Amino acid sequence: MMYPDPLVDLDARVLSVSVNTPSQIVIDRLLRLQNGDDWREPITLYIAAAEDNRSVGVLDFLQIHAIIQTLRSPVRTVALGGMLRGYEVLLLADGERGHRHILEHSLLCLEPFRFQGLPFTDGPIGMEQVPGLSMREQAEQLLTAEMGVVLQRLRLEPTLFETARIIGAAEAISRGIADLVVPVAKPNPEPAHKRNHRRQEEINNPTNIQ
Repeated sequence: MMYPDPLVDLDARVLSVSVNTPSQIVIDRLLRLQNGDDWREPITLYIAAAEDNRSVGVLDFLQIHAIIQTLRSPVRTVALGGMLRGYEVLLLADGERGHRHILEHSLLCLEPFRFQGLPFTDGPIGMEQVPGLSMREQAEQLLTAEMGVVLQRLRLEPTLFETARIIGAAEAISRGIADLVVPVAKPNPEPAHKRNHRRQEEINNPTNIQ
């Protein structure tokens, strides 16, 4: 299958996300790209794994997911190797079908959803909407239901995230999380100087392009 190489065919319509990238920066960039003159062109979202086993939080993920689902521009995703965890795996699956790329040495950690970092205490509150439940417990119930909707939207089996386990690129494709494996080593790659020279020739002599 021939398809654009997501690691070579780069243009201005790219951005990356990791645990160190505030969600508002990602959202701002996505919105700016979809409102440009070339909004019909795809946006490529690169997902980088953290070195310290942290993961994008649930609230950050849900914000980015909601924007991706409403954009006019198609969003393609690329897993940049390492080990993606939790909601980063769902960001990969969030891309346009047929254009969710994963490097061949990437690992995905599938695990039950966790809701760390919620801005609530565990203690009871005075005006509870649900008697006997703290604000945190109410939030976790709502988030659990919302994650079920997200999995259905992404066509992923909820059982994938019931127990913690690690899968590779091939299984990620068979499970519907990704579509294409990007090989790390390419046979006989065209040297950069020759590629640049060829592209310059195409610009100077557009009528000679086959």
